[in-house]
Amino acid sequence: MDQETTYNLIASHGRTEEMLFFAELIGDYEKVVDYYTRERKWTHALEIIGKQNNLELYYKFSPTLMENAPQDTVNAWIKEPNLNPRSLVPSLLKYEISQHGNHIPVEQNQAIRYLQYACQKLQNKDPLIHNYLLSLYVAQATPDSEDDLLRFLSEEKEEPQFDLQYALRLCSKRGLMQSSVQIYSTMGLYEQAVNLALKHNDLELARINADKPEDDESLRKKLWLSIARHVVEEKKDIKRAMEFLKESSDVLKIEDILPFFPDFCLINDFKEEIITALEEYNQHIEDLKTEMDEATTSAESIRLDIRELRN
Repeated sequence: MDQETTYNLIASHGRTEEMLFFAELIGDYEKVVDYYTRERKWTHALEIIGKQNNLELYYKFSPTLMENAPQDTVNAWIKEPNLNPRSLVPSLLKYEISQHGNHIPVEQNQAIRYLQYACQKLQNKDPLIHNYLLSLYVAQATPDSEDDLLRFLSEEKEEPQFDLQYALRLCSKRGLMQSSVQIYSTMGLYEQAVNLALKHNDLELARINADKPEDDESLRKKLWLSIARHVVEEKKDIKRAMEFLKESSDVLKIEDILPFFPDFCLINDFKEEIITALEEYNQHIEDLKTEMDEATTSAESIRLDIRELRN
């Protein structure tokens, strides 16, 4: 008796348990899983899927299972490391749709949970997977709360697997300033990073990024000048500008930022810095004089040696 005839015969007598037993016995797991999903017995369906080795059953039934039992479904996925995360994207999208309108914290979001596992534990390098995970973090973030997204960007900054331009568009669209600045920095666009931070009056973030181009002294000076100019012209804070002179690790000098000061400005605000600068110049002049004296002495000594050699 063939398989289909046996199924029909058992079913005609209403013997469901026997039919499921027979299906498992002959390895027809798809029929068993299909029955349990139609009966909305999600745990039973996942148990059967986990007992067999056909990965296609995961891909076929996961959209329904993710919609109805997301945490248990992701648990089942994690137990099967041979699954292709790209093939599970339709199921993750189904989960997203089912949760639309519900605010789920990052740590409870099952789509983020699985994609994190795929990227970190499985070392998945597929840009589609990383872009998708990035988009989920962006969707969760707000201008006042970017911590999870910033952590993800930091983890990938050395070798980002996601599309940086795509990430920048998403973050800019949602007004995520800190993340946008970090992406600019990862792209090596330090000037844009500093300008964006200054636009939002985040001096600390601007300062951090101004120091990043370590091998380009002229660019560092340009970035620090932008910050100093912002402090003087926008914030009208002369004392804070003076503090930036010290924080810039000698990149800036007092004469670099004097042109930004208003015409009527109390010299007391930066008297100490001017005195220090003059003292440094004086010391530099003294050093040059010493070097010149040493060079003159050395030249005279050489002339004497030459004269003696001739005689």
